[in-house]
Amino acid sequence: MSTTLPIQVVCQREVKDPPIFRDDGSDAVTLDEWVELINNFIRKGFLPTEEQGEEILIHLRGKAKDAVKVGMISNSLDIRANPDAIYTLLRKHFSCQQHSPIPLQDFYTTLPEPQEDPFDYWSCLNRTADITAECLKQQGKVLDNQLIEVTCMFIRNCPNSDLVLTFCSKTIEKWTAYEVQEILNEYHSERNFRAATK
Repeated sequence: MSTTLPIQVVCQREVKDPPIFRDDGSDAVTLDEWVELINNFIRKGFLPTEEQGEEILIHLRGKAKDAVKVGMISNSLDIRANPDAIYTLLRKHFSCQQHSPIPLQDFYTTLPEPQEDPFDYWSCLNRTADITAECLKQQGKVLDNQLIEVTCMFIRNCPNSDLVLTFCSKTIEKWTAYEVQEILNEYHSERNFRAATK
C-alpha cells in the first residue's frame, strides 16, 4: 500500500528585500538609493500606508535607526500616518545633499533617466523637492508652492508618451499633484493587470 506524502509549496516573495541601512560606512548604497529601493519594495508589495513606517524601520540599524527613533520621539511623529517622515529624519542627519549650495538648481535639473518608470521619476522629484526645501530652510529661504513645482516639472519631463498625451488634455498649470498621483496609480494598476493577464 503506497502512501502519498503531502506536497508543500513554498511561495517566495516576488519582490527582493531591500538592504539594511546603517550609515556606518558599510552600506552598499547611498541614502537616496536606499530610499528608492525601499519605495519600490513598498509599492510593489502594495503595503498600506499604516504599515509602511514599520517596514522602513525594519530595514534600519545602528546610527540610522537611533536617529529616527530619537527624531520620532522628540517631534511626536506618527509614522503610521506619515511614513515619509522617516526619510526626512534620515536626510536631516545623513544625506550628503542636505548642504547643497544650489538646491534650486539641483531640483530644476532633476530629469528622468533613460527608460525610467514615470512613478519612479515622480517619487524622485518629490524626494528632491523635500531636500531642496530643507536646504533652503537652512539658508533662511523657502521653496514656494512645492507641490505645484513638482507637478509642473513632472508634466514637462514625463518619461512616458502615453501619459504625456493624457497631460495634454489641459494646460500644465491646471493639474494638481493629487491628480497626477491618481493618474500614476491608475497607470500602474493597468500595467500590473496587463502583466498578470500575460
